[in-house]
Parts: sequence; structure tokens; C-alpha cells
Amino acid sequence: MPIYEYACPACGKTFEKIQRTDIAQASCPVCGKTAERIVSRPAATATGNDSAPTPGCGSGGFT
Repeated sequence: MPIYEYACPACGKTFEKIQRTDIAQASCPVCGKTAERIVSRPAATATGNDSAPTPGCGSGGFT
């Protein structure tokens, strides 16, 4: 099931909710008012190229 992110315009709270369907609105868990679905930020990833294999150091390529 997808996780959707919502923002409440009444209290400013943002929250995530797992839902089976694509629902544009949800109740705010803080104030109970109607919150609108927002576009989620991409998941954080490592910066730089730390996970890339270094040639000649077990990279699995031909030598």
C-alpha cells in the first residue's frame, strides 16, 4: 500500500498515512480538520559517490 503525505492548513501539521486508494484528503490527527495531500519529498540518499565500486578493488570487473 502506498504512503501519502498530508498537510493541515488549520494547524500546520504534516503527517503520513498508509491508504489503499488515492484519496486527496484526510483528517488531521492533531486538530481533526481536513488536511490536503501534498507532494512528498524524495527519500534521502547518500551524498557523493561513496557506494560506487573503485576499479581494481574488488569491483567485479575484468582486470
